[in-house]
Order: sequence, then structure tokens, then C-alpha cells
Amino acid sequence: MKDIPRYEIDTPCQEVPEWALLERRYLELADTAPDVLADYLTPEGEIIWPTCVPDFQSNVDNAFEGFSSFPLLYLLGGSEHLLAYAHRQYDALTRQYSRYKKLGIGSDPFITRKTGRDTMLVDEWYPDLNWMHIGEGSMFLYYLALADPRNQKTKNRVLKFTEYLIGENPAGFERNYDQDNRVFKTSDFGSNGPAYARFGKPYGYSHWMDTYGLAFYDVPGVTTLLDLKNPENARRYGAVFGERLRRADTVTNMLSTSLALYAFMYTGSPRYRDFVLDYVGGWRERYEKGNGVMPDNCGPNGRVGETMEGRFYGGTYGWTFPHGYYFIEDALIIGGENEGLLNGRRDALDWARELYTNLVDRYGIETDEKLLFPQKYAEDGAVIEYYAPEDTP
Repeated sequence: MKDIPRYEIDTPCQEVPEWALLERRYLELADTAPDVLADYLTPEGEIIWPTCVPDFQSNVDNAFEGFSSFPLLYLLGGSEHLLAYAHRQYDALTRQYSRYKKLGIGSDPFITRKTGRDTMLVDEWYPDLNWMHIGEGSMFLYYLALADPRNQKTKNRVLKFTEYLIGENPAGFERNYDQDNRVFKTSDFGSNGPAYARFGKPYGYSHWMDTYGLAFYDVPGVTTLLDLKNPENARRYGAVFGERLRRADTVTNMLSTSLALYAFMYTGSPRYRDFVLDYVGGWRERYEKGNGVMPDNCGPNGRVGETMEGRFYGGTYGWTFPHGYYFIEDALIIGGENEGLLNGRRDALDWARELYTNLVDRYGIETDEKLLFPQKYAEDGAVIEYYAPEDTP
């Protein structure tokens, strides 16, 4: 290996640059953040929950996202008390959401959930969620591991969650990952195994869809998301939605490779390394057949469009619904970075660059102020609508 050049500078700094002073002032201000947040938390660190709405729900990942910057601030030079505060908060949130019940799916409360495994966190992890959200919520855990790598509780959580991800389910549920076909068995899963029951129920209109549109535009009677206000349309659309997605893997599940990478860094076990390389490798093979476009789905045998009537689009957090390009590119970057860290592949991020370049070259429109290129893909003639909340009929 070529020696890395080493430079020693012993000339005193004549003037501290303004950016360095501003950075220190920011860190000093950030040190006071726990005091500001005290009004929103119980003395134990739990988030004050709206007791006036007994069945109030929120995506549990949002709570963890809100505190993920504290171990990061510590890593950047913040005070020691920020690390202690971060550990306290992770424990407090885990305790809180392991206690709160999770709402049922459709009209069947706690469907397929056993007593004791019907909470928003189960065995401290997400019971049945997609990796766009799990990935967001996991940033807190990742930063804690980086900030305090010798903390045994954090290490134990990483290894336990990774076992739920790729191993035999510790609670006896079906495995989430099919090692032979290099696929996850569905897009929504967790400590309760594959969440097949989330797919196939009537899919009615809800206001959160206003900025996202539909996942599929070929269901009879459903031209726009507003058509889902009709119960029969909601039933018909939900049946198609379930048939296509229930047993479909999605490219955004590559976000899960970061969890396995942390398990590898803790243990050095080739089991975790092999998962990352094999799973990313499966998506590389599908990408190579995509003519410069990454497909967003594959079926139980690893074939693109296997449950989508041949479509390369339609997967969860894929090209059509809800965000399109944004999270597909995230998956390529994160999957490529993790692969490159493990095998030294220098072109690991080329597919992310190629996807962007292909979209811009083929469909990009330059204006005086912006470069526009497509973010989504759907059926020919699809009416992809975006409503501002105040404009929603």
C-alpha cells in the first residue's frame, strides 16, 4: 500500500477564520438544546403524548428522528452531556413506544398481531414498517453507535435488530429475508415478520395522499386519488394494490444494508458482510438489465415485475408512489456506499450517477433558473395530481 503523505504545520495561526468562530458558537448554542426541549418531555424523557385523543397515532420513526442529531453533535465536538442525553432519550423513546398500542389495519384491530406484540415497537424494533421509515428512524441508533462504540446496550440492539432483519425470527415468525433468492419477502416487515396483512384491504382516500397521488393508475374506476372516496373503488383498488405488493420486494429495502454494516463493524462476522454484498448484488443484476433505469420491484424469485404484470415500476417507495426518484437514488447511494466499504469497489456509486445522467439526458429541460427532469413514472395517460392542502376538494 502506498504511504499516505504526512504534513506537520507549526506556524501559529495569525487570525482565526470567521467560519471557525461561528462553528464554535453554534456548538455552544446547541449544547443548550436539552434545556429547550424539556418543556416537551416528561421528566423521564418521554414525549408528552396528546391524552385528549386516546387512540392518537404517529409514525414512531418520527420520534427517533427528532433526537438523532444529539449524538451527531457530540461527534462534531459538542459537550459530553449531549452523549449522555442521547442515550437517555433513546432508552426513553424505546420504553414509551414499546408501551403504546398500534392501531389495527383496516377494520380488523391488531390483525395478525399476537398479544404483547401489538405495540408501536415490539422487542424494541419496528414490527411492520417499510425501510424508508425504518431507515429514517435508525439514524439515531447509527449515530449512537458511532459516538459511543463501546456501549454494550447499543451494540446489543444493533445485533438484535439485524437478526430480525436477515435471520431466523427470534419470536418464531416467518423470516423476513429469503437468502436463496436474495429478496425480502415483502416491503413492510419487522420484528413480527413479513406484514402480508397490510396489503389487500380496501384502500380509501386520506388527506396525507394529497401530495402523492396513486400507486397504480390502471384500476377501473380509479383515475385520481379522489376516486378512492367511493367505497367500491377503494375495495377494488385495495385488491389490486394487495395482489401486486403483498409479495414484492422493493429497491428501497437496500437502505437496510446500513444496519447489517453496523453489525459487521461490531463483530467482523462474514455473515453480515455477505448479506450486504449479496443483496446489493441482486439489485445490480436487475439494474444491468434496465437500460440505465433501476427497476423498483422484484418478486419472490427475484424477477423484476414478477408480481406487477411485468412492470419495472409500482414498488413501495418506487417510481410511481409516493416520491419517485428521490428514494430510489437514496437506495442506490446507500447500497453502493455500503458495498464499497466492504469490498473496495471503486465504481460502487456509478449506478447512482448513471441514473441521474440518463434522466437528465433523456428528459431534462433547462430553464434560466432550474434543471427539470422527471421524478415519477406511471401508466400511459396517468393523471398524477398534486394538491396543496388548502386546495383539496
